[in-house]
Amino acid sequence: MALATLLLLAGIWLPLSSQPSPAGACQDPGGFLLVEHGDGTALIDPASFATHELPLDPDVVRVAERARDLLTRIVPGRWHVERTPEEDGLRIEVIDRRLDAQVFDVSFARRIELAASAVSPSGRLTVHVQANNVASEVTLLDAQTGVSRRVDVPHDARLAAYTIGVAFSPDERCVAISMERVGGEGAETWLVDPESDDVLALPAANIFVVAWRPDQVWGTTLGRSA
Repeated sequence: MALATLLLLAGIWLPLSSQPSPAGACQDPGGFLLVEHGDGTALIDPASFATHELPLDPDVVRVAERARDLLTRIVPGRWHVERTPEEDGLRIEVIDRRLDAQVFDVSFARRIELAASAVSPSGRLTVHVQANNVASEVTLLDAQTGVSRRVDVPHDARLAAYTIGVAFSPDERCVAISMERVGGEGAETWLVDPESDDVLALPAANIFVVAWRPDQVWGTTLGRSA
């Protein structure tokens, strides 16, 4: 069954909270967050925090998103990111193909319980997340500016994360980071603005980001202009 047909079978949009969006690029990032919500899948509008349940198996969605990512990387972009596992951590190298120059060569030691990394669609931004039982360190590598910054995502769970998810908005101006932690009340998701370093928790429990899809993919079916 086509994805658009499945979406038509879904329920109505329901507000998660009246909590305002953060300032900066995450205020209206565009697109929709595709998330695992409980045992199912849902879409979240990050501008209004409304949610829309989908009759899709989360595992099927994850496989589809991995295939989509592989297809979009067939055409080389300006920046190439190489992530190499090391004995005690992860090495991230970023190459500017246009200048034939290395922008970053960073090694992250495996010094806290869990880590994950992701690359934005153009390759410009690389995010590396390390989580422990006090806070989560988010390192942002910007290949365009050559600047590396760190943002802390605070939380109050007793123990560390055991699952991390990262997804960039279509315009790469906002990044969603999810964690599921031992002792927590289900998965949690934050929006991080790479420009201002603002961090905002999505006002709903048990939300784990799978991908961030553009308006063109969902807009017609969900009643939003594409």
